[in-house]
Amino acid sequence: MLASSSTQASAARTLTASERAALAADRARIADIDIRVPEMEHALRTLREERDILRNRLDVYTYPVLTLPNEIVSQIFIQFLPVCPKCPPIFGLHSPNLLAHICGKWREIALSVPALWRGFAVPLAHAVPMARTLTLFDKFVKRSGSFPLSMELAQGSSSLDGINPLLGPASAHDHRGRWEHLNLKIPNFYLIPIHGPLPLLRSLHLAMLPRTGSLPLAPLLTNVSLITHFNNFSPTILPWSQLTSLAAWPALQLVFRTSQPAYHTPAPPVLDFMYDRDSAPCSARRISGHIDPPSPAPTLGR
Repeated sequence: MLASSSTQASAARTLTASERAALAADRARIADIDIRVPEMEHALRTLREERDILRNRLDVYTYPVLTLPNEIVSQIFIQFLPVCPKCPPIFGLHSPNLLAHICGKWREIALSVPALWRGFAVPLAHAVPMARTLTLFDKFVKRSGSFPLSMELAQGSSSLDGINPLLGPASAHDHRGRWEHLNLKIPNFYLIPIHGPLPLLRSLHLAMLPRTGSLPLAPLLTNVSLITHFNNFSPTILPWSQLTSLAAWPALQLVFRTSQPAYHTPAPPVLDFMYDRDSAPCSARRISGHIDPPSPAPTLGR
């Protein structure tokens, strides 16, 4: 015990003048901090009180746009959409989904308007994870209620591996009874056969036409657009007798020159179509019980 006290006393005696000065400076700094801490706490408390006052002032202010009736806002939202049958993207700046992320009130209004979600364009590319695409697809379909659907599937620059879940029976195929406008810009070998009628389908756009088979019953279908080559094309695929508008590129005349005599398919009573010859589209119209092969200048008389 005596030895320990002697050692401590010896250590205290060995402090140099500079060390003693440093200890004195530390004590002075602590005293200075003790004085400044209350000052800083007071300043911080004052800033917080000012912040609360400003927040309360902003909270009680109502922006003019938020005073509009919900019915007016919903109509403004609908005007945000492209004209049907053109579809808005399912995500991005032009998606109706953006309107549901502005504020709580706008989200509530957007989710209460089924017409806002009735159309969507789904890009199919590896840049967008398929899981995210499927999630948004399901949300759009549910939010659209019982409205007819307009859907566009477009192939991106990547392959379409993983597309089948979107076209399978668990998603789009289950809602075929609500399809009104369908735009498929994908190879036909990715398409799953449709079993069952399409009672609301009015327009159909296909990038490629199947060589065999026939379209399910679609009594309202009058508008068809095709971007395809007609090699081994079977005209029985489409219900020609009810079509009133047909757009086809690049060689519509091959259908009528080679296929119609063989299959004796009745032509539509009123057929407006675009005929592309040498990359120069022309329009032609005929009201008749049959259609003659288009001439180089495809103006058809009665």
